[in-house]
Amino acid sequence: MKNAAPESQWRRIFQNSVDVVNEVGNHDVLNFDVRPENILVKNIGDNTYSAVMIDFAQARLRRDDEAWQEWKERKWMEDEEGAIGYVMGKELGFKFEKSQAGSMKYHVRADDMRYI
Repeated sequence: MKNAAPESQWRRIFQNSVDVVNEVGNHDVLNFDVRPENILVKNIGDNTYSAVMIDFAQARLRRDDEAWQEWKERKWMEDEEGAIGYVMGKELGFKFEKSQAGSMKYHVRADDMRYI
């Protein structure tokens, strides 16, 4: 991203990258390979950039018979939002905090885990 977009756009692209990961997750996708290398930065014109997620080879959909608690635990353990947010944030100098729309939606205390 540092080579693809001006520094003035980094925060916006950073947030857009986290949002894209969360949006994919909202469609019952569990991706075991979320990392900055799997986010493409696309110039959509007028000095505006967008994040595009690629490489779903190590992803799966929620099974029809997968209980909510089981799914929640798997999503919490994988922490897709954190996988992109912490790494990109550190690289770019931005603080990342888990969101209610992302990782915190699947928050599970270790004492409550039953399936993992």
